[in-house]
Amino acid sequence: MRKIPPGAETSNILVGEVDFLEKTLSAFIRLNHAAALGNITEVPVPTRFLFILLGPIVSILRIMSACSELNEGLGISPLI
Repeated sequence: MRKIPPGAETSNILVGEVDFLEKTLSAFIRLNHAAALGNITEVPVPTRFLFILLGPIVSILRIMSACSELNEGLGISPLI
């Protein structure tokens, strides 16, 4: 927590596979005011952006590829 500057905000990327979808579903959400969303983050930093990506079970490689591209766009280090 010492290295996190005051007023810092975070982005959360949530990815999942579900058996009731046939196509990928995604949403990018910007909150008007950053909010604490419980234990979603590893550190208690308020969230400003949420990206939710759900897809059918057979598409995990495609989903991981999309997440890697999103990470690059947001300037986040790679997941893998």
